[in-house]
Order: sequence, then structure tokens, then C-alpha cells
Amino acid sequence: MAPRKKRCRHINEPPGFSGYMAQEAIGSVEPVVLLYEEYEALRLADYDALKHDEAAEQMKVSRPTFARIYENVRKKIAKAFVESRPIKFEAGCAYFTCNSNRKLTNGQMNNNKTNNMEKVIAIPCENGTLSTHFGHAAEFAFIKCYGEEVKTVSMKSAPPHQPGLLPRWVAEQGGNTVIAGGMGNKAIELFRQNNIDVVTGAPALDVEELAHQYVTGKLTGGDNRCDH
Repeated sequence: MAPRKKRCRHINEPPGFSGYMAQEAIGSVEPVVLLYEEYEALRLADYDALKHDEAAEQMKVSRPTFARIYENVRKKIAKAFVESRPIKFEAGCAYFTCNSNRKLTNGQMNNNKTNNMEKVIAIPCENGTLSTHFGHAAEFAFIKCYGEEVKTVSMKSAPPHQPGLLPRWVAEQGGNTVIAGGMGNKAIELFRQNNIDVVTGAPALDVEELAHQYVTGKLTGGDNRCDH
């Protein structure tokens, strides 16, 4: 099972246009990029006037995640209006619920957004290699990547083993992605509630190699080796 780089958002349908251009916009100005998930959040909250929990349910994300997406799109639109910047759309990672749950991939939309995103990947490790004992790992590697390049690797001692502590701790360290061999379903949900993507089924390789494989789309995971 290939790992996902991002939990796909469910949207009703894409916008019926590729972007907007301000009348007085300067051609060389960098456009503001809106993802389809951001368009969908704006449509549900402001056009359909749904409450955030209702909109989150439609997009198959947590309420905090929806709130973050909604806040991002409002800031982006404000930036475009105030600075007279053009707006263009990119696919991101989305499922169209109006089209038999067809997944729209980055390749289909020539979308380079993922490659330009900064990732801080947390990996439980032992002697620089992924530890299969996720919740009991003595340390975590925090690997900062930009695009397809690994920038820095830092090791941090894991906090005490307490229920629900690891997701908060990883978020406090700036992590937005976790790679693990296996993880319980409850732990996965807690990470998602902290806006952290989870990849399971990873092999016990060098942590820097795992991070590089992940950001280049070459990481091939197996089954989640934890079912509790």
C-alpha cells in the first residue's frame, strides 16, 4: 500500500474556472494559489452558510482541520485583493464526491504545490533507523524538508509515554508529518486532530533515507503493523 502524502479532502466539484485576474494586476506579480480544498471550504461556509462542523463532515476532515483550511483561504483572498494579485487554482489532493469519488492527482493537474511545501517529518528511531516500537521509541528524528530536498535532521528525546501526549508533543516541535511502522487507530486520529499527516507501514530504514523517499514520492509502505 503506497503511503499518502496528505489526507485527501472530499469536495463536491472543482471551480468552474482556472483563476481570476485583477484589472490592474501587473503581469509579473506572483499569483496567489488556492487549492481546491480551500475553494470548497469557502463555498461551504460562506456560500452555503454551513456551520464548521457540518462543512467538515462533508469534506471528511476534522473540525479543526476545516477551520485551518477556511482561515487560510480567507487570508489568501485578502492578500490577492489588497495587493492586486491574480488568483489561480491547483488541485492539491482531492476526491470529487460528485464524480464517483474520482481522485484528482497532482499529476493530472500539473500541480507542483506539494513539491514546494515545507515538511517537518517526525520519525521514531533507534540508532538513526526507524523504530518499530512507535510509542516506546527513546528518540525521534525531526527532518525538515523543502520540496524534494532534505534540509536538516535533528534528534530529540521522546517525552514520557503517556496516552495522548505524543501527538501534542510532535505538533509542539513543529512536526506536520509522522512516518511509522505501525500505529493504533486511536493514535492516528489524535495526530490528525493535531493537523499531522500519518504514514504507516514504513520499513526500518535510515531516517534520512525514509524522509527523502517520502518527499520524492518513492516511499512504499506496507500494511499498518498495529491494529489496536
